[in-house]
Amino acid sequence: MTECPWRETKRRETRDAIVRSAIELTDNAQSIDAISVDDIARHAGISRRTFFNHFPSKMSALLEPLFELRSFYTREVLHAPENTDVWQVLDNAIMATLETCDDLELAARSEFILTHLVHQSSAPAEIPNQEAEIAHAQALHENLRKRLGNDDPVALSLLSVIGEHILRLALRQARSSSSPLTTARDTTRHAFGLLRNTHTNFLPES
Repeated sequence: MTECPWRETKRRETRDAIVRSAIELTDNAQSIDAISVDDIARHAGISRRTFFNHFPSKMSALLEPLFELRSFYTREVLHAPENTDVWQVLDNAIMATLETCDDLELAARSEFILTHLVHQSSAPAEIPNQEAEIAHAQALHENLRKRLGNDDPVALSLLSVIGEHILRLALRQARSSSSPLTTARDTTRHAFGLLRNTHTNFLPES
């Protein structure tokens, strides 16, 4: 009975080692193509077969921290109290996501790879966790539609992307900071401060 928890812990440790190795090697090389699955496996101290037991591709490993962060953010929005101001829902969700993240710097490096290196790669244009990403987007869209109280497609599209954009902006600022969490929080506060001071007719009154 004690073997299962041990195996799960070992699995998480191996998965984490793969992700960290993939991101470190790719970030240092500033290239996805320059790093192979064999390089990642060697750096993580595992076999090529073990790598593929955890991830279908190096792109999946590279973007895993960002996917987990975005998934957490979506859950926070979905579970927020219904009567909360929409901007506050997004703000709270991002803050909770940043503060709960085990390694903000790793997530920031994952975001950097997506923003700056993926388009330079000759690897197939895959979308890791595509089905989950689509499901999250649909759930977020429906939740915001209910909060907004109307079906304005432009308003819903804006709200859907604004939160994630601010989250990723916070990660970009945190990447080069000696205090990643503080910088990410400050960036988020500043972004929402600007938004709240902007005229937004499509949102309900607070």
